[in-house]
Parts: sequence; structure tokens; C-alpha cells
Amino acid sequence: MFNKIQRWKWNFNRVVVLFDLCYFILFNIINISEPIKYISALILVILNAIFLFTKTKKFSLFKSLRLLFRINVPIWVVVIFLTYSKYQSLPFQIIAFALVFISFTSIFTFILLVINRIIEARKLRLAIFFLILFIVLCFTISTLTYQRLVNEGSVIADKQCLNVNPLIIQRKNSYTETIRIAKANGSEEDYWKEQINYLEISKKYIQAQQSWLKEQSAFINRTDYKLFIPKIIQKAGLLQYQSREADMKSTIAVTEMFKSLTDTNKQKELATTILNEKKKQEAAEAELDKIWKSKSNFDIRVRFIRVPKTQCPKENLNIPEVPNIFAPPKQIFRGPWS
Repeated sequence: MFNKIQRWKWNFNRVVVLFDLCYFILFNIINISEPIKYISALILVILNAIFLFTKTKKFSLFKSLRLLFRINVPIWVVVIFLTYSKYQSLPFQIIAFALVFISFTSIFTFILLVINRIIEARKLRLAIFFLILFIVLCFTISTLTYQRLVNEGSVIADKQCLNVNPLIIQRKNSYTETIRIAKANGSEEDYWKEQINYLEISKKYIQAQQSWLKEQSAFINRTDYKLFIPKIIQKAGLLQYQSREADMKSTIAVTEMFKSLTDTNKQKELATTILNEKKKQEAAEAELDKIWKSKSNFDIRVRFIRVPKTQCPKENLNIPEVPNIFAPPKQIFRGPWS
């Protein structure tokens, strides 16, 4: 009988280790959906906790609690450092995820030890109470982290609306004005005056958009964002980033075209860039529209999340529709760049 138990423990230990290796390998090779990823991680945490429980069940609760703090304090110091590090990368995210995995395993192990002591003392109701308390605690931490990220994201979104959108509106209005002057056979002076205004606004827009994209990139690549924000929201954030990046790159190409009006090859190259970036922008926006129109994956935390009221005025959201905004206006007069 003893040999059978020992063999079962050995087989169980090997299975747990094998599952751990498979999970972390597959996690980085294939694209696993969010529910499967976290449910499977939770199952693995429980299996690892059971394994550790069999090794430590004779420890006193005081010793177990002390060990719990020794494990978790440095882990969460490192996780917080990785979360707010400027150098976000996939290895950083993997390390942070692994550390959180270890932390939760140690916490579950301690809970099993507590439950075991309670059961030994024949207080099953108290054991169930502690288990429910732990689940509620995990849910609360996850929801509060989600809310904090929503608050941070709202601030960044307001920066786009307050600092960048007005320049986008001015740029598009200026473009429309150049077309109006051209169609109305306006004076050469008026045309080039508006054209210069368009380029000056574009330069300001590029600077503002670059600054925002840098901040947004750091935010959506943070470890806590990857861990606690639903996948569908992460995808929407990435598509929005790609759309605005393509918009900016197209505008950069437009401004470059006016610096090389006599270079035919350069003009063709930039025109191709404008067209490609325009396609990227349209594709990202189309995909983003599908996400907003579709039913998102169920996440009970959403019921407890409150999106902060935007500080952006409504007029900053009224961006005019301009056809072929990235195509440079045709030169109808001879001017300073001729």
C-alpha cells in the first residue's frame, strides 16, 4: 500500500511538472484565448498547490505564513518594477506572468494548509468560509486593478482628444480649404498661403501624435495591462493605436512630398507609402468597428467597472470626413516649390 501511494505521488509530481512546462511553452508559441489561458493557469496553480501541500502539510501555520511572506514580498516588488518599467518586452511579460503564477501557487498552498488544519480540528464550515474569502479577495484585487487601468487609459484617451484631435480637425479643414480655392480658381497667393498653413498644422500634429503614441504604446505593453485587461479590449486598443500610427505616417509622407517636388522617384515612393498607410488605417478602423458592434466576451468584472467622465469637449470629437485626405493636392500653380 505504501509503495502504491509513493508511486502515485511520483506520477502526480511528474504530471504536474509536465503540465507546467507544456503550458508555458504553448503560452508563448500559440495564440491562446483569454478564458482558456487563465482557466488553465488556475487549474495548474491548484495542481501545483496540491503538490506543495503534500510536501509541507506538516509545517506549522506560523512557519508557512512566514514562508508565504518571504516568497511573495520579493515577487511583487519585481512584478511592480516590471509593470512600470520603460523597457516593456515579451521576456518581461513572461517573467512577470511566471512570478504571479508562483505567487498564487504559494497562496493556494497556504490556504490548503489552513483548510487542512481546520478540517483536522473538525471545523469544515470555517474552511469553506476561508476558501470563499480567498476567491472574493482574488476577484476584488483583479477588479480593482482593472478599474485602475481603465482610469489610466481614460486619461491617455483624453490627451488624444484634447491635444491631438484639434490639430487633426484643423489639418483636415485646411486641406478642404485648399481644394475649395483650387476649384474656385482662387488666386495663387491664397492657394499657397493655405498650403503652407496646411503643412505647418501637419507638423504640429505629427509632433503631438508621436508623443501620444509613445505614451499609449508604453501603456498597452505594460504587464498589468496584459494580465488584467480582457483580450477583446486589448485588441481594440492595439487597433486604435495602429490606426492613429498609420494616420501619422501618411501625414509625414505628405509633408515629405512637398520637400521633394522635383524628385519624381521620391514622389512615387512617398505616394505608395501614403496609399499603403491609408489602407492600414482603413483596415484597422474597420476591424475596430466590428469589435464595438460585436458582443464582447463575458467578463463579470465589467459590471463593477466605471469609466471616468471624459474631459474632452464634444467639438473635439467632430472630426470632418475628408475624401483622400492623404493624397497631396494637385499643383495647379507655380509656387515656391516649383
